[in-house]
Amino acid sequence: MKRGGYPDCCLYSNKDQHRRLTMRTMFDMTMEKNMSQH
Repeated sequence: MKRGGYPDCCLYSNKDQHRRLTMRTMFDMTMEKNMSQH
């Protein structure tokens, strides 16, 4: 199981993969910010 639960295969288009990757990165950065504030 990959991080985020997405299958590592060609089910998605490159655009969808890039968008999900960007969303995951933004989510990770937000989580890191929240963690550092505590």
